[in-house]
Amino acid sequence: MPDSVSSAEPARQICVIGLRGLPDVIGGIEAHCQQLYPRVVKQSPNTRVTLLIRRGYTEARDFNYDGIDVRTIWSPHVWGVDTVVHSFISVIFARAALGADLVHLHGIGPGFFSPLARLLGLRTVVTHHARDYLRPKWQAAGQIFLRSGERFTSRAADRIICVSKALRDEFVSAFPNARGRTKVIPNASAITPVEQRSIAPVLDRFNLTQGGYIVAVGRLDAAKAFDNLIAAFKRANLPLKLVIVGSELGNEAHAAELWKQRSEKIIFTGFQTGDDLAALYEGAALFVHPSKLEGYGLVIAEALAMGRPLIVSDIPPHLEFKLPPQCYYRAGDVEALAAKLADRPYDKYQAPEAAAALASVSWDDIARQHLALYDDVLGPAPAIPASTTSPRQSHRSKNPPTAREPSPNSAPGERDRG
Repeated sequence: MPDSVSSAEPARQICVIGLRGLPDVIGGIEAHCQQLYPRVVKQSPNTRVTLLIRRGYTEARDFNYDGIDVRTIWSPHVWGVDTVVHSFISVIFARAALGADLVHLHGIGPGFFSPLARLLGLRTVVTHHARDYLRPKWQAAGQIFLRSGERFTSRAADRIICVSKALRDEFVSAFPNARGRTKVIPNASAITPVEQRSIAPVLDRFNLTQGGYIVAVGRLDAAKAFDNLIAAFKRANLPLKLVIVGSELGNEAHAAELWKQRSEKIIFTGFQTGDDLAALYEGAALFVHPSKLEGYGLVIAEALAMGRPLIVSDIPPHLEFKLPPQCYYRAGDVEALAAKLADRPYDKYQAPEAAAALASVSWDDIARQHLALYDDVLGPAPAIPASTTSPRQSHRSKNPPTAREPSPNSAPGERDRG
């Protein structure tokens, strides 16, 4: 429940649908929402944000997290089906039970229900995070659903947010009718450097030494192409270790194939967050992101924030970071990646200008852009007098929930960066 209740209700109610849970639940959308919405309510006391999450991802059912109300909605624990059922129920709940003014749907899966939201009288914003139907894990039915979700989003949403220019360009090329309603609001890094003394205990846990390994971060999804990285690492025959930080979600078969490559030199850490994740970035000689499909590339932003040399695939969202040319290689080209890994030392893969440009974008800025978009859709909400503003926005719940433990069949940790 919220920490306290204001005597004056906020002037507008926004419901957020599409994330599994928070805090620290697996997925890029989850990380995005965890950073964004506490800042939204802090910057706009006249805006109430309610996150409708899926039951089973946190111990608590209804709670307050850093000023945002969180409600759990039932959905079946069936991979793929849970998104459909949860999104459908949540849209109806947002209107019937909460009287929301606007629903913000995250992802083109939930975007499938943007026509329903409009039919119920809800103003609708959809954030397009990635062309998920291109992920190898989806069979024909899943691909049809996701493509339909993208199409329905283009037709029904009041506004569409794309997390990169490349994604926006692909979207409006396919759906030119949505051009005037689509804008780009990128993500940002929330990771911060840690003290040197905090690094050693984390590295010791995984039998690592500072500068003695290459790191990659992300979900163990076929689209991330960690199998290519492992193959390139073996061909390069380096006196270094390869550390892959992340876990699976709906990708168990592919993850199991990756785990077969475990060895003294190839280490899977499972999910890591906060200072532990920062320490793994900080201690690495090089960061590599071989992904074939991204909407933005949050882990690249994190590596830049940590000042790491980096090598990444040349897919369009990665090119937007404007790294030096030598930092890119052709996506899927194992030989090219192996050649770059073998080309030590790695100082040549530093990108200080890109890091400086990224540092100019903050989550506070991103929250302001979202509020401007909400104002554009709903009209500016009347200000609430300071004397009646709820203190719910100013501090986190004293007992925030914890994410559920991963299943015994999962890799260590059941959450990652997405």
